[in-house]
Amino acid sequence: MSKKNTKIALAALCVLGAACYLLQFVLGEDITHMNNFVPWGLYIVGFMCFTGLAAGALLLIGLAWLTDGLAELRPYTRILLICGVLCGLAGAGAFIFVDLGNPQRGIYMMLSPNPTSPQVWDAAVLSLYGLTGILLGRQAWLIAQGRRTAASMRPLALLAVIAGLLVIVTSFAFALMVAAPSWNEPGEPLSFLFAAAIIALAVLSLVLLHLGRVGYAPVPERSLRCMIRVTAVLLILELLYAISDVCIALYAPHGEAAQVVFWQLAGAGAVPYWLEIMLLVVSIWLLVRGKQPRQWQAGAMTSLLAVLFVKYNLLVAAQLHPLLGYAGPSAYNPPALGLYVPALVEWGTFLGILAAASLLGIEALERGRAWLWARDEN
Repeated sequence: MSKKNTKIALAALCVLGAACYLLQFVLGEDITHMNNFVPWGLYIVGFMCFTGLAAGALLLIGLAWLTDGLAELRPYTRILLICGVLCGLAGAGAFIFVDLGNPQRGIYMMLSPNPTSPQVWDAAVLSLYGLTGILLGRQAWLIAQGRRTAASMRPLALLAVIAGLLVIVTSFAFALMVAAPSWNEPGEPLSFLFAAAIIALAVLSLVLLHLGRVGYAPVPERSLRCMIRVTAVLLILELLYAISDVCIALYAPHGEAAQVVFWQLAGAGAVPYWLEIMLLVVSIWLLVRGKQPRQWQAGAMTSLLAVLFVKYNLLVAAQLHPLLGYAGPSAYNPPALGLYVPALVEWGTFLGILAAASLLGIEALERGRAWLWARDEN
């Protein structure tokens, strides 16, 4: 597909997303499949993925400027600033906006923040991402002009690493919920950290593969191989975490945690759970065994889908298995609800935000080409 057709397709998806959100805003969130048991749905899945993209991008940028062994990745950190930090924050903010239902609630949180709320902590961390990205972009521009040396980037690179690691704060919104046993686990922050790095590496690999294919900029194969291998290692860690979580819950096959696991393995949640495992395995195989850029591209795209299902299963399993159900007929309790499947209006809004973030990244890459590939003065 040509560049012009790609932009037209993305713009059409943006219009579709805006129409779906307007429909949801006018008719209310009753038209979605979210309810009292699943108040966090596809929009929060998108929020987690885009937050992970921004955090992972900052982490990679910081490591590239702090470690001399990763110096060859420094020219690509500017791409990460655009496709990772800029698009990640734009997408995360848009998903929170559409999830609020009434956008005025966001203003209330800013005017009356609760300092003990993990959601407030997460908002502060996202603000830190934005500030760090602005400082990194300014410093990279000064280095490209020869007005600063590469060594001057180190303090900001350290800040970027710290900001990237703070993606674990996003996991606190789940891990600190004692009423949800499958969320209230000490290993959850590590899973969020793995997922953030996977998303950032996969997006960067896809962008570099595309830029190299269309002749936009040469990309060293060694750098791509390094990113592909690291992505595969992180996917293996994510897979091991998912397997160990199941094994621990099944050791004593009783209680709330075991109930959730049985629901995932052989119940209503089996299809998305086994899709998650299959996608993790397939993406690892493609990235480890792949010899050609097409296989790497397929592996990167599959790894993004795998993380999407990881976040989806994380949300759905716990919300449909609360420790205490509502009073009333059994039809109002979670087991009768089966599985949360996003409504078409949710998918339309999701695709619209994804398209808008992609279009933002494409325009920024085109307009900032001179800055992106300016030679760094050491």
